[in-house]
Amino acid sequence: MVLCVALLAVVLLQPVLSVEGHPSMLAELLVASVPIAGTYAVRGRSWQLRVALLLLAPVVVLWVCTHVGGLPGLRAWELAAALALMSFVSACLLHCLLHASEVTRSVVFGAAGIYLLLGFAWAHAYALAIELREDAFSSPIRDWNELTYYSFSTLTTLGLGDVVPVSPMTRMLTSLEAVTGVLFVGFVVARFAAALSSRNEAR
Repeated sequence: MVLCVALLAVVLLQPVLSVEGHPSMLAELLVASVPIAGTYAVRGRSWQLRVALLLLAPVVVLWVCTHVGGLPGLRAWELAAALALMSFVSACLLHCLLHASEVTRSVVFGAAGIYLLLGFAWAHAYALAIELREDAFSSPIRDWNELTYYSFSTLTTLGLGDVVPVSPMTRMLTSLEAVTGVLFVGFVVARFAAALSSRNEAR
């Protein structure tokens, strides 16, 4: 649930915290809270928590070096480290969802958390692509508000078309995210239906 709250806060508060299209330090701190919330979400199993903490350490160090120490050259490494952590957390939560015997409140929050985390992880992938090539999109993307907007528009296959990927990397990422969004929703619906069916048969 903490992860869901952190992710929703990023999505909902980014427009408020961005000043003239540029993120404030508070907005950057809000984005930085997501990897920490993701690490907290996998605290149930000790080995998962240890791996998550190992992945979190470079994220925190690189974030401080980039945003506090003023070393922008480490930005790509920071994004890659955060992306690795969020991918691991998503895999752990998906494993729990797959092996859930019944649909409980924590399972529902877990599914919502995975979906939101996927959108945020893809936003990091796009940010990394922009770091590697500035003209990766048809119009410049300046902050996390625009990154999450594009990412969730793609994940939900809404695709408004006001921002268009132009580099081969961002086109590939966009296609993969759209497929991921469709498959995940289908997977969750099928998993919940199977769990409910099993419970009804047990009665």
